[in-house]
Amino acid sequence: MLITERRCIILLSTITLGLYIKFGIALSSYFNIYILITPLYFFTIFYINKSIDRIERVELAVSSCLDESEFNVIDKIEQLRKYFYNTTDVIEYLFVVDTRLLTYVFNQSNLNLKYKDFVSGAITCLAIYKQYGGGCYFNIDIVSISKEDKISTLLSTLYMVSKQIDSGSDIIYITSRQIDDGVYIDVTDKYHSSSQGDTFCKKLLDIFSNNQFILSSKSV
Repeated sequence: MLITERRCIILLSTITLGLYIKFGIALSSYFNIYILITPLYFFTIFYINKSIDRIERVELAVSSCLDESEFNVIDKIEQLRKYFYNTTDVIEYLFVVDTRLLTYVFNQSNLNLKYKDFVSGAITCLAIYKQYGGGCYFNIDIVSISKEDKISTLLSTLYMVSKQIDSGSDIIYITSRQIDDGVYIDVTDKYHSSSQGDTFCKKLLDIFSNNQFILSSKSV
C-alpha cells in the first residue's frame, strides 16, 4: 500500500471515530468508555503508522542494495580503504565480506536509519547474498552513536556474522551494547563467539577504535 493511501485511510478513520463520539455522547450513556478508548485508539494508530514507515524504509534500503550495479561497488571500496591502515587489511576483510554490501554501508540515506534497523537491513542483504537459510536474532542497545562509528561498528558486525555463516552456524545471535564511550559487540552461535581465535577480528576492532570511541568484542 502506498504511504499516501495509508495516511488517507488513517485520517478518514480518525474523522469517522470523532463524529461517532460527538454524536454518540447525546445518544449513549457510555461516554466514559469513549474517553478511555479514544487516547488508546490514537496511540495505536500512531504506533502502527510509525512501525510501517520504519519497515518500509528498511525494505527500501535492502532493495537498493540488491539492485545496485557492480560498477558502483568500486567507489565504495575506495571509501572502505579510508578505514584501514593498508591494502592488505582491505583484501583480508573483503575475502570474508561480500563487496556488494558496501553499497548498503556507505549509502547516506541508510545512515539516517535507527541503529538496529541499519544493522538488521545489512544482515538481511548479507543473508541473501550468502543464501543463508538460518536465523539471526538481535539484542541491540545503542542510545547514541555518530555516523562514522555507526559505519565502523556495522563493518565489524558484518565481518563477524559472515564468519559465523561460513562456519555453518544455523542460528546466530548478534549483540551490541553501548557502555560509556564504547560499544561492545558479540556475534555467537550456540557454542562460541566468532571473534574467538580470530586474530584479524581483534585487529579489526582495534583499527575501528579511537580516543573517543572504543569498539571491542565481549559477551554482554
